[in-house]
Amino acid sequence: MDIKECYKEMGADYEDVLRRMGSDSLVERFTLRFLDDKSYQMIKDGIAAGDAETAFRGAHTLKGVCLNLGFSSLYEVSAQLQRICGGA
Repeated sequence: MDIKECYKEMGADYEDVLRRMGSDSLVERFTLRFLDDKSYQMIKDGIAAGDAETAFRGAHTLKGVCLNLGFSSLYEVSAQLQRICGGA
């Protein structure tokens, strides 16, 4: 599966992301780097510790990354989680 097929499978708009990033190689590079993003772990750690600020920062960061990469479904969930953790 190539990067375009991956975006199609998850219902994301590859062409929109490509327009913003400018090249297929950049889209692929940043999409693959998403796998190493620590935002989700930050959310989990914040919740486990009862630390709303850490959970909020993790959700906020994840929301931004998802927006930039065109992961609209995960963006929506991240935005909801950010609101729950204490921010708009």
